[in-house]
Amino acid sequence: MRELKIFDFDDTLAKSETPVIVKKKDGSSIKLTPGEFATYKADPSDVLDFTYFNKMLKNAAPIKHNVALLKKYLSNPGRYKVTILTARALAFPIKYWIKKLTGEEVYVVAVAGSNPQLKANYIEKEIQKGYTDIFFIDDSLPNVTAIRNLEKQYPDVNINAIVAEQYFLNKINTLTEDLRDWFGKGSKGGVGGGGWDRYNSKGERVGKCGDAKEGDAYAACLSKEKARKLGKKGRAAFVNRKRGAQKKAGDAKKGGERTKGQKPVKVKTEMYIIKEYTPSNPADIDKAIVEIEKLGVLNPINPNEIVIDNSVIIEVSNFDKRLWISSLYSIDSGKGNARRVMEKIMDIADKYKVTVALDPVPFGSKKTKLSKSQLVKFYKSLGFKFQKGESQFGDMERIAERVELFLEKNIPTDPSKWSYYKSQAKKKFDVYPSAYANAWAAKMYKKAGGGWKKGK
Repeated sequence: MRELKIFDFDDTLAKSETPVIVKKKDGSSIKLTPGEFATYKADPSDVLDFTYFNKMLKNAAPIKHNVALLKKYLSNPGRYKVTILTARALAFPIKYWIKKLTGEEVYVVAVAGSNPQLKANYIEKEIQKGYTDIFFIDDSLPNVTAIRNLEKQYPDVNINAIVAEQYFLNKINTLTEDLRDWFGKGSKGGVGGGGWDRYNSKGERVGKCGDAKEGDAYAACLSKEKARKLGKKGRAAFVNRKRGAQKKAGDAKKGGERTKGQKPVKVKTEMYIIKEYTPSNPADIDKAIVEIEKLGVLNPINPNEIVIDNSVIIEVSNFDKRLWISSLYSIDSGKGNARRVMEKIMDIADKYKVTVALDPVPFGSKKTKLSKSQLVKFYKSLGFKFQKGESQFGDMERIAERVELFLEKNIPTDPSKWSYYKSQAKKKFDVYPSAYANAWAAKMYKKAGGGWKKGK
C-alpha cells in the first residue's frame, strides 16, 4: 500500500489572514486568524461562522519549502497518497488554490473545526483501511500531539508527525547558540571567556579569533574544549599542518596572499570515521550527491543542506575524493530516522562505488545532542570504522559555514555600517567569506556601535 502524506493548509502550506468569527453565548464575537483558530479551544456554546474563511483564497501566500515538499509527493502518485487535512469547512477553495499554484489536483478533507481530535479521527480511519506509513505536518502542536498519540494504539504503524517549522527553528536555534559561544559573549567560548582563541605552531595561545594582523603567521582558531582535548602537542601539530597547507597554496602569511577573498584552504586535524567502498571517481561522487538531493528538498534557510522526509537535515559534499557527510541532524530523535536516511545514502554510495567519510563530532544543544561515544557507536553499527592517519575538518572550517548562516538569519541594526565592514574584510583577508574575516568584520561593526536583531 502507498505511503500516506498529510498536510495541514493554513500556516503550513499558505499564510492567509481570512478570519473565522466565533459567536459567544453572551452575544459577543471574536475574530480569529487561521493560525489562532488552529489552537482555539472552543466552548460547547460557541457558534463558528466560516463565511469569510470559506471564500476563495485571493491573497494567500505560499510557504515555499512546504509547498515544494507537497509537489514532490504529488509527483509520485504510485508511491504516495497525498491529502490536505484542513480545519476549514469547505475543501474547494483549497483545491482551486493548489491547482492554480502547482497545476496539480490534490485531495482535500475539511473537518470544519479546530478540535485536534477531528484530524486524529480521520487519520485513525485511514489506519484502519490499512495504511502503515503515515507522515503528518501541521503548524499546530496540539494537532501534532493528537496524531502522535495514535502511536500508542497502533504500535505497528510508522507515524511521523511534526510541527511545520520545527526542523528549521531547531536548526537555527542550535546554530545561534554555538555562534554566541564563538563570538565571545560572557564567559563562554575561549579560555577566560570572550570568544575562541588563536594558537601558534608551539601550541601556545596568542590571541582571540579575528584579531590577527597582516604579516602574522597562520594560527589555529579553537574552542577551549577542542584546545584542551588536543593538548599542546596536538595544537602545535595542527597549526604546522595548516601553515604547510597555506604555504603550498602560495600564501605563507596573512597579508602575503596572491589574491584577496580566496576560498578557505581546508586542513584536517586528527582522525575521522570512514566506510570504504572502492577508490572514488569525483564525477561519480557528484552523481551520488544529485541522487541524495532527490531524497528530499533543499533547506531554504541553508541551501547546502537537504531536508529528507521532514525529519533529517543532512549536508554532503565532494571532498578529497570522498562523499563527505558534513553534518547530520535528526529533528525527532529516537525514532530511527537518521538510521533510515544513512542506509539510503549508503545504498546510493554502493550504486556509484564511492567512499563515504564523516567526522563524528557532537552537534546541537546539550539537551538533544548525542555524546561522542554515542555517535561512534551509531556509525559503527552501520559499518563505519576508524581510519588511522586520516583527519577531520578543523573547527574553524566547520564554524565558518555556521557564521555565514548566522549572518543570513540575523539582521544588522545598521545595514550600511555592516556593509562597509564586510567590504573592508574582503579587502583585508585572503580568505573570504570565512569565520576569521567575519569575526573581524563583526567585531569592528560592534565596536562602531552596530548591533543585531533576529530576522523574520
